[in-house]
Amino acid sequence: MSVNISLQKINKIAQLIYINVGSFENIRLVTKKDHTLIFTYNQRALINSAALLNIKGVEKEFFANGTYHVELNENISTSVFEEFKDLAVYKDEEEVVEASLFDKFSKTLGDIFMPIIPALVATGLLIGLKSLLLTLDLITDPTILIFVDVLTEVAFMALPVFLAWSVSKRFKGTPALGILLGLILVAPQLPSGYDVAANSASPLYVNILSFNIALMGYQGSVIPALFVGIFSAKLENLIRKYTPDVLDMIVTPVITVLISATLGLLLIGPLMYGVEKSILSVFVKF
Repeated sequence: MSVNISLQKINKIAQLIYINVGSFENIRLVTKKDHTLIFTYNQRALINSAALLNIKGVEKEFFANGTYHVELNENISTSVFEEFKDLAVYKDEEEVVEASLFDKFSKTLGDIFMPIIPALVATGLLIGLKSLLLTLDLITDPTILIFVDVLTEVAFMALPVFLAWSVSKRFKGTPALGILLGLILVAPQLPSGYDVAANSASPLYVNILSFNIALMGYQGSVIPALFVGIFSAKLENLIRKYTPDVLDMIVTPVITVLISATLGLLLIGPLMYGVEKSILSVFVKF
């Protein structure tokens, strides 16, 4: 679509975009890529997407990876970019300093854990309430105690489910497959990770190529679920890339779950569980 706009109106377009993205109080940085302005912002609520789409020359807008993208018509994009150099903290894409590995790692962890924090906070508060009620001898009925245990124990027992779901979302996999893999990691048919850690149960062992591999659940574990979720999301995207669209809904989920669950229980899980135990043992010493 051709857009003919006089140079006198370019500044007005830039001003309108600037205002509707939230002005100086919301815009931390503006970069450009092709015909798109990419905003790093403070608060999503301050961005008026509907108003932006009504600005002449704005083709589309969308949020992605914590940034806001405004795609402009190719006939005015360069001129609008130039106006933004006077309006906001602006850098061309090639001038943007690459974030450090630590910053990327921290952001990734934040993206994974932030969605599940409300569930953990709620459970933590319920645990505190349970302790208070038990201390005051206000819970004496065994059935009520079981009910309270359900409220206070399920979230941490099912932590791998939350994590696998969140990791799948973060790495552009299918969240439902993440949930399924998380459930497989805490399947009741396997010895509970809690019981194995307390030495009240032993793992099952599978002999593969003369190696005895422990087969167990990962209730309450973090690192095994993180790595299984990442592997699953990456594998799913790889399989989908080479699968015809007509077969995608059948082939991609089946192969993803089969390979991810098998390697998760027999390779990734045991290895990462060992890493997790080593890390915890170091903290215990302090």
